[in-house]
Formats: sequence, C-alpha cells, structure tokens
Amino acid sequence: MSKMRPLFNPNPSTTTPTIQKNEAIASSTKNVYIILTETGTWFSGLIGRFTGDAMNHASISFDPSLKEVYSFGRKNLNNPFDGGLVKENMQSSAYRKWSFAIYKLEVSAAEYDRMQAFVADMMKEQSKYKYNLLGLFGVLLGKPYAPQDRFFCSQFVAAVLEQADRILMDNHQALVKPGDFAASPKLQPLYQGKHEGYFNELSAAPMASTNFSRTANAFC
Repeated sequence: MSKMRPLFNPNPSTTTPTIQKNEAIASSTKNVYIILTETGTWFSGLIGRFTGDAMNHASISFDPSLKEVYSFGRKNLNNPFDGGLVKENMQSSAYRKWSFAIYKLEVSAAEYDRMQAFVADMMKEQSKYKYNLLGLFGVLLGKPYAPQDRFFCSQFVAAVLEQADRILMDNHQALVKPGDFAASPKLQPLYQGKHEGYFNELSAAPMASTNFSRTANAFC
C-alpha cells in the first residue's frame, strides 16, 4: 500500500522563507487613487472644449475612502476664477450629485511616500499655488505652459505621479488631460457612477483591504 501524502510539510523550515517573502512583497506595495469627475458646471464644459473629455476634473487620493483628495480647482465652488491647490471633501453634498470614475495605481512604499511628501510640501505653501488657466490654451495648441507655481488639475495629478519611478504618461505634464488617465493601461479602473453610489458601496463593503472594485456602471 502506498503511503498517504501528508496534508502539511513535515519540514516547515522549507516553507517559512517563502511565506515571509510573500508577506514582505505585499507590505512593500501601496495604492494611490486617481479620480475623474464630471461636475456639469459651465466651467467644466469650458474645459471640455479644450480637452475633448467627458470628465474634466482630475484629483488624487492616497486612500480608497477618499478622505484626503487633492487637486487644482476652485477654492470657492461659487467662484470659478478663484482657483489653486485644494483639498477636496468628496463626501460633501456638492460633490455627491456629480458622476465620477476611480482608477487605482499600485506603487512601491517608497514611491508612495515620495508622492505623499510632494503633496505635503505643496500644501505647506498652498497659498502660493495658482490655477494654470493659460496652460489650458497650451493643451489646445500642443505647447506646454508650466510655471512652477501654476497647475491645472490633470497637470497636478501627472506631476504627483511623476514622483514614482516609472513613465505613466507620454506627454509633458502640462499637456496631460483627464482622459489620458482613463486611457492609460497602467491604471486599473475601479468604479464609475455617482458619488453617492460609491460611498454607499464603501460603507457596505469591508474595507480592511484596498481591493474595492464594485462598479455602478461597468467599464467596457
């Protein structure tokens, strides 16, 4: 009679290094989240004339709950001409009526830290950064206009992603449009639909992991 194969390795020392290696790899990667928003405002429509995209606002977050979201946009929702570096509250009533799409990028812990530090340094001098309105004309003309203290939303997100050791966009950061993120094969689509739908799903789903991938309207 042949011997039964054991259900466990009688020499656990041969498996422990592999387990430790896998755990180390898992802990060394993190996710950042790119959010594209369709606000439906006249200013968004104006930007759409330059970009040709349906969703014309881009933001970036370092957590799936979107508690801290950063971008360049209106400092006051009622004043489209007062723009600059902003920390957005995605759970406010103003945002919940809009549609958005979320994409995930997996990066190393070191890249994640560099991106966070880049944003944190800018936030320390938040008042000096202005909205790069002329840069939108640069997009239209295919000529980047990028003063060090001026960004538009997708340019800012591209600048943050440039802190990672990889080429995510082929264009100069000041020529990157929101739609370029949606078209990038290096970003994983997670969600598309209403803000309210995402946060409802978020509250219903266990968020111990960052593998949240439900969609209200599935991507093609």
